[in-house]
Amino acid sequence: MIEGIKSISFIRKSLGKSEFKIVNDNGLYIYINNKKIEISKEEMLYFSDNFFRIIDNWEKEYIDNGGIDFENWELLINYSDNTNKRYYGKGKYPDNFGALENLILEFMSK
Repeated sequence: MIEGIKSISFIRKSLGKSEFKIVNDNGLYIYINNKKIEISKEEMLYFSDNFFRIIDNWEKEYIDNGGIDFENWELLINYSDNTNKRYYGKGKYPDNFGALENLILEFMSK
C-alpha cells in the first residue's frame, strides 16, 4: 500500500451513511459500504497520487454553524505507527471536495 499507511476511510452521513475505505489486509482492498473489491498496485498508486494532491492543503475542520440539518463527513487516515489524521466537516467543505468525490466515484464504479 502507500508507505506507512494502514487504511484510508471516507464516511458521509446525512439521511443515510456511505463509506469508502482502502485497506492493506494481505492485499489491497477497497470496501464500499462493506462490499470488498481487490485492487492492483497500479490502481493504488493512481489513487494515492491523486488523493494526496487533493487533500494537501485541507484544514482539519470545516464547520457551518448556521444551520441545523447538515451532512457530516469524515476522512480518516490510519498510519502504520498507530497515529491518525482526521478531516471533518458539517455542512461545509474544502474548495476541492468535489475532486475527492470524483476520485472515489471512479473506484466505486469498478
